[in-house]
Amino acid sequence: YRYSQNGFGFFVADSRTDRSARSINTITQATLFSQKQHSDLEAWLLDQAADDDAARPKFIITPAMLLPRYKRSFQNNHLSSALHSDAWDGYPASLERILAFISENNIKNVVFLSGNAHLSCFSEVQLSLNSPDNDAGSKEPLLAWSIHSSGLYAPLPFANASEADLARDESF
Repeated sequence: YRYSQNGFGFFVADSRTDRSARSINTITQATLFSQKQHSDLEAWLLDQAADDDAARPKFIITPAMLLPRYKRSFQNNHLSSALHSDAWDGYPASLERILAFISENNIKNVVFLSGNAHLSCFSEVQLSLNSPDNDAGSKEPLLAWSIHSSGLYAPLPFANASEADLARDESF
């Protein structure tokens, strides 16, 4: 669903109950949420970008953390490693789709808010579209952010992520 608060737009996505099943055979097609929800999110982003103040932050809320990626989700550069994560990096098709959509449509100031990993962190995301029609050096990278907050009370250490679990300063 979507809502506005003090002039800021928010899109709340269900990245838990609307997922497709994953296996070694389906990992490249598995999605974090349904086609309808993806389409609703993309339409909302376009509406927000067309607003009078397109520079205003656009907030996307999901339980699953967008970035940084878990190291375990791309170990040995093998796509099946994504099965080890239930965040966006565990659904490479959904991660690629949203980042490409934001970049292709030049949607500025997208902020992803999440909290499931029981770890607080902040990522600045630089998006550059690599395609035959785009000279990589022809435009500045587009910036987005991923802000992840831990719970106020997380007493189960085995359920908490640690900084060592996450990739830093990576390109993909």
